[in-house]
Amino acid sequence: MGLLVSGSTDVICHTSVATGSGNFTIRVDKEGAPIGAQRLIELAQSGFLDGLLFFRAIPNFLIQFGISPSADKQRHWTQQGNLKDDSPKSAPRFVDGTVSFAGYSTDSRSTHLFISLGKQPGLGHRPWEVPVGSIISGMEVVRNIYTGYGDKVDQGKMQPDRPDADEYLRSNFPKLDYIKACIVLESSESARSAQARELEQAAADDDLEPKENAQQEIKDGESDQDAVAEEEGKEEVQNVDKEEEEYEDHAAEVASKDKVEEPEVEEMEEGKEEEEVDEEEEEDDDEKDNNEEEEEEEEDEEEEEEEDEEEDEEEDEEEEEEEEEEEEEEADDVEERFEEDNDTFSEEDEEEDEEEDEEEEEEEEEEEEEEEEEEDEEEADDVEERFEEAQ
Repeated sequence: MGLLVSGSTDVICHTSVATGSGNFTIRVDKEGAPIGAQRLIELAQSGFLDGLLFFRAIPNFLIQFGISPSADKQRHWTQQGNLKDDSPKSAPRFVDGTVSFAGYSTDSRSTHLFISLGKQPGLGHRPWEVPVGSIISGMEVVRNIYTGYGDKVDQGKMQPDRPDADEYLRSNFPKLDYIKACIVLESSESARSAQARELEQAAADDDLEPKENAQQEIKDGESDQDAVAEEEGKEEVQNVDKEEEEYEDHAAEVASKDKVEEPEVEEMEEGKEEEEVDEEEEEDDDEKDNNEEEEEEEEDEEEEEEEDEEEDEEEDEEEEEEEEEEEEEEADDVEERFEEDNDTFSEEDEEEDEEEDEEEEEEEEEEEEEEEEEEDEEEADDVEERFEEAQ
């Protein structure tokens, strides 16, 4: 197949993960990695991704998959050969949800894929480490993939051509999550509609919650909101009535005070004015004192806050440095194990080649020894003949 034309393409996978709908969506990066993107879409369209176990799931690092339980499917894609490495225009960045093929050397990408969990600064420095897509929805499903086994699964023992592969996985790793089915959604609206119906049918066959139940839940939620709104309206009316009553009481009280005789009112007002002047002077003095004290306290507090902030910043910097060092060490450690696992099959091939070379060398040595023996016998016969002639 040729390279893809421009336009967005998504791969939607339905999984065994009991979070939400159990689906996650990969937006394929056809521009950044055209060769790898083409292979990813072909794997999804051919059904190769259906049934794949998430056999390697390491928290805060990655989720890996790519070994089919079907010997025929695995054999077919193995015979297709490895992919040539893509040449990205810029340095690859592996962030939360980045999707990439796994490899072990130049042009080694085949069917193994992984999803990064969080930022991975240790990846993206080798030619086969190129993102082919990213998770655009359902990342919460990816984060809830079972990670209890880490990288304990032996990839060699789970190969589908081994008769005991299924028993090995069921007996030792029964909680592994897996992909149930994947479909490819093209950018055109008509193609998306048809393929969306296909995924809905697949979800219905898998006994997912019917749409009617979801709609009923929405209606129930609206009813609850109406009831709450009605109750709040009643409380608001009661509060308004109470405020009106308080206002009427206050108005009646003011009206009764206005009935006091004018002379008494004038005397009371003069006395109040004198008291108010004295009180204002005292209040001014008190305010000045209080303002001075408050200013001093504010200055002291600001100094203390600045000192505390400096100390907190220093502590935060030290903690960040320590965390970065720990993350780098952890990333380096896990990456080494990642490369060792991916080198398993290449090491087995090298061992077989070495054994064949040793057998060939042994055969050559035996032939040389036989030739030497024959030459020794011929030489001995020749010497014996000359000895007899001399006698």
